[in-house]
Amino acid sequence: MALVEFTIAHRSEQNEANARRKVGCVVKAIAAGEIAQAIAQLPARAQVSVSGFLTQAGRDNQALVLHVQNFELIE
Repeated sequence: MALVEFTIAHRSEQNEANARRKVGCVVKAIAAGEIAQAIAQLPARAQVSVSGFLTQAGRDNQALVLHVQNFELIE
């Protein structure tokens, strides 16, 4: 089964307590199967919208990792 690990950078402005706030983070992500094959074909820094689920990275590693189950390329 194909498996790909990658990172997703998020940057946006959000409303918090009636004020605009710039937010950003980097999220570790993983995809498997056909989704992994499709993501592997994307150019670096491609803009995508993803959905999936968060879980811990491993039995002894409680860092979060996003398991991508669907994505859409943003043009």
